Amino acid sequence: MYTFLTMIVPALSQGSLHVENQSLPAYIARLMTPETNFTDYTKELGLYRFLSIPMALIGLCFAIWVARRHADHPLFVSILLLTALLTGPLTWGHYASWACVAIIPMLDRNLWEWRSVREQRHLSTALFMGFLLIGLPIYAVTPVGIAMFGWLRFLTGVRTIGLLIWLCVAISLGIRSRAPLMCADSPHGT
Repeated sequence: MYTFLTMIVPALSQGSLHVENQSLPAYIARLMTPETNFTDYTKELGLYRFLSIPMALIGLCFAIWVARRHADHPLFVSILLLTALLTGPLTWGHYASWACVAIIPMLDRNLWEWRSVREQRHLSTALFMGFLLIGLPIYAVTPVGIAMFGWLRFLTGVRTIGLLIWLCVAISLGIRSRAPLMCADSPHGT
């Protein structure tokens, strides 16, 4: 345990610019830094890793707000899980499979049935776009390619954008709901 806490945790908390790191701070760092080698695991995030703190606090505030408003509904778990995936210093590409757990509470019909057709269409399109982006492969663009075509940096975070879209949908579903939601198996539920 001592070795884990003294050697592994500090190394992991540095994060990595590697293209497989699909956290939001890593994606922002890949967009903003002059570095072009995103295939090297030893390239650290640097100060960009501190973006995790305000991002996590904002996500936590939304999750608490939704949990207080809808005490018996697990939508806050979706917000917490997606926030954790996006704000951690290290979120490898395969961690996005955890987002499947987050999508389940978002599909509750009580969150959707009272909304206008237009709003349902917009939210379902966003969910579908997030699904497509999360399912795309991660592109390991060569340093030469990035040096020649800077726009290729945007392709290094397709799963990040998909997770961010799902987080926005979850927050929208939680904020714009008609009344406190309750699960069917709740003692106070419908």
